[in-house]
Amino acid sequence: MPYSGETFDIKCNVGGWNANPNIDTISPSAMVEVENLNLHKGGRGTRGGVDVVNSTVITGAPQVMGAYQFRLKNGSAFIITATNDGKIQKNYTTTNLKSGLTADKYSLFETFENVLYVCNGADVPETWNGAAATTTTLAAIPTDWAGTNQPKQMIKHGRANSERLWAFGCPLNPERIYASENGNADFTDAKVLQINIETSDGFGIVAGIEYGDRIFFFGKRNAY
Repeated sequence: MPYSGETFDIKCNVGGWNANPNIDTISPSAMVEVENLNLHKGGRGTRGGVDVVNSTVITGAPQVMGAYQFRLKNGSAFIITATNDGKIQKNYTTTNLKSGLTADKYSLFETFENVLYVCNGADVPETWNGAAATTTTLAAIPTDWAGTNQPKQMIKHGRANSERLWAFGCPLNPERIYASENGNADFTDAKVLQINIETSDGFGIVAGIEYGDRIFFFGKRNAY
């Protein structure tokens, strides 16, 4: 039977995702439902998918609460994981870099001056230099960081000698941002810069990111 109808040429290298509920107004080149698709290099491409990187599960099969690729200046790289049983592991091995941390806490990581920093918002941040058998608890901290009132994240920001770490997310001081001394990770009272941002939303600073040469912090409703 011959085909009876119309044929439309839809260019697959133009357009983008459109969430307009009125699909009659959307051009044929737009996408209304997208799954496993990347938009880059001037077109569309399928997402590469995922691979299992550790054939053997971490001892005890804990839940991974944070993961990070820590790369040293000499090119050596490690996969660091933090798990819900309060441990930090290197390359999924049975040897723990740290144990005894507060359970069920998400961990965030940062690299500064060839040292790894790990924060979970409940324990004093841990550091690791890529060579030691275990992590080291950060000693140069302000008096605010007492008990479980600890930062949940650190962000490296600055240029050259003015580069420093910016910490935030302490449960008792959610509005407060702590910047270490220029060029190092000294957060002691005599060296730390403290900035309070009143978000007026009851949550304080909930996230932060470096973008270009600026650092942004976010409340529930506004960016700063």
